[in-house]
Amino acid sequence: MLKNLNSLERLKKMNRLIEEEKTGNSYQFACKLGMSRSKLYNLIAELKDLGVKISYNQLKKSFVYLDGFKLEIQCSIKINGKEMLMCIGK
Repeated sequence: MLKNLNSLERLKKMNRLIEEEKTGNSYQFACKLGMSRSKLYNLIAELKDLGVKISYNQLKKSFVYLDGFKLEIQCSIKINGKEMLMCIGK
């Protein structure tokens, strides 16, 4: 479960950096997320398969969402009816 929580936190950080247009190039972005460039591109490909509109903008030197695309992240984990984790947004 901790691995999944780490992946969720990484996705939230990725989303925030893209929204703020502060990713840098693919090498810098991968470093900020604590992963290799190949893993970053695999994750971007998976997101694109889900319909996320994302591309690298040379002028901004950042990955950006296209066409006003917004990614909203929400999750809730409950164990025996008791909420253990709640995360919304960025």
